[in-house]
Amino acid sequence: GQKLTDEFKKYYEGDIVAEESYVTKETDFNAVLTNIKQLKPDVIFVAGYYEEGGPLIQQARQLGIDAPILGPDGFGNEQLIKLAGAANTDHVFYVAHFVPGSQASEQVKAFQEAYKERYGEEPDQFAALGYDCARLTFDAMQRAQSDRPEDFKRELEKTVDYQGVTGKFTIDDHHNPIKSAFVVELSQGKIISATEIQP
Repeated sequence: GQKLTDEFKKYYEGDIVAEESYVTKETDFNAVLTNIKQLKPDVIFVAGYYEEGGPLIQQARQLGIDAPILGPDGFGNEQLIKLAGAANTDHVFYVAHFVPGSQASEQVKAFQEAYKERYGEEPDQFAALGYDCARLTFDAMQRAQSDRPEDFKRELEKTVDYQGVTGKFTIDDHHNPIKSAFVVELSQGKIISATEIQP
């Protein structure tokens, strides 16, 4: 999460009253949260995954910290809610690439139905990203009329307005996909809003 932390600090315009760290797979955040509680922050940003985010959210709420908690796409898993406890998820926000049910295109509906039929559950954002990654690779192979990596790599670099299930994206000069994302809000263990943000 260090790179996420650096990016957050680069763009955040408010005052950062504290910066705490933890190690991967840590589950006890009471000491860190006790320090944070004394500072009465307006918001808490957690640059991590659901494995740590869930227990951190639960312990923050148990300590009486009701400030909104922000997280990255690593929060986008049902396990976050199970680990945090549904009642503790009010005012929890995270960035997502895909939110089941929020995109109404036929392409998305077909993907969701096929995924649920095959795996017995709704696809999460990582399943959707994996699907887009594979489909984008196949698209580049077709454009290159070759399955040799050096051939379709050139076509991948030229991708413009590719319509995937996670949105439409273009590959930039640094090989990054320029695409929309969602800001998801949780309450009582449920997604109550998903606001699409364009690049």
